[in-house]
Amino acid sequence: MASRAALLSAALALGLAAHPADAASYLFRVDCGDESFAALWDEPAPDPGRDYYRTATGTLNLHCVIADYDRRTDAGLARRLCRDPGRVINAFPIALIFAGLTRCG
Repeated sequence: MASRAALLSAALALGLAAHPADAASYLFRVDCGDESFAALWDEPAPDPGRDYYRTATGTLNLHCVIADYDRRTDAGLARRLCRDPGRVINAFPIALIFAGLTRCG
């Protein structure tokens, strides 16, 4: 019985370490004329907030329309993972454009 409790405690600790309590996931619908997809942000804490990721989605997907994700109408869209290591997308967008990093996934 004690080993079972220890195993449960270890699994819980690993789960919390993998996804901190103040981390969050965000989805946005991206319409680019030739394609539509759901941009998924699942970044580690600290969470800069929904508005930061909405702006970053627009920066990564230039000339596209960014909207809130609606699971009733957007559930069938392919999901693309977006990343922002070091939170640099909104600080240096022109560098990303020249590097060709202007789409998620």
